[in-house]
Amino acid sequence: MSRTYGPSRRVGVIGGMGPAATIRLYEQITRRTPIRREQDHLRLVIDSDPTVPDRTAALLAAANSDGKPSLPAADVEGSPERHLIAAARRLQAAGVELIAVACNTAHAWHDRIGSAVDVPVLHLIDVTADAAARRVGPGGQVGLLATLGTQAAGLYQHATARIGLDLVLPEPQTQQQVMEAIMQVKTGQTEPARVTIHRAGRQLVACGAAAVIVGCTDISVVLADGDLDVPVVDSTVALAERIIDLARTG
Repeated sequence: MSRTYGPSRRVGVIGGMGPAATIRLYEQITRRTPIRREQDHLRLVIDSDPTVPDRTAALLAAANSDGKPSLPAADVEGSPERHLIAAARRLQAAGVELIAVACNTAHAWHDRIGSAVDVPVLHLIDVTADAAARRVGPGGQVGLLATLGTQAAGLYQHATARIGLDLVLPEPQTQQQVMEAIMQVKTGQTEPARVTIHRAGRQLVACGAAAVIVGCTDISVVLADGDLDVPVVDSTVALAERIIDLARTG
């Protein structure tokens, strides 16, 4: 990451999914931005909208006849699309030059969000997969902790396959427990969620994962690098570092 100071690009963040995850992203950006004075921090516009419908529920509800998730039409009740696009357009109107989405599962709609605005929209999944590749090397095996929607939509499966990583997913029962823990984080029950997530992470390590991807920004609240016996690749941290790099260097 370039260590530069002075004027930077104004960055917009689509957040609120959930609010604690958005707070953590802002915290990581603030902590990791190289500064000599307060005025060197990035200019951020955060659109925190917790009314965005559940992304996993929308994907699974729109599943095809073969059971594979698909994107619901924007006007279907319960679709997050219009909320996400509206947020992106509000940020564009606010003058941002770069947009990030603080939710992994929402990246199922990444292309539609990007097509609705004239501002570049970072792809959190690709950013995180690239960060994982740097930790484990070519052909490495990485575990994934994410929502059922992110998993079912194949977001990380496609991203890791693109760069030659082998992805390990939790067993179905464990995945359900991960989903319950994510809901606990969203409602402020962080301690029971922490226990569940750490246990799930250790199970992935036992299955051969040389690193574990935190593929949900809510999980980032309860699992960090150093908590497991292998590297933890936090999507929130990866996104924060990429935002800083692009905002500083263009």
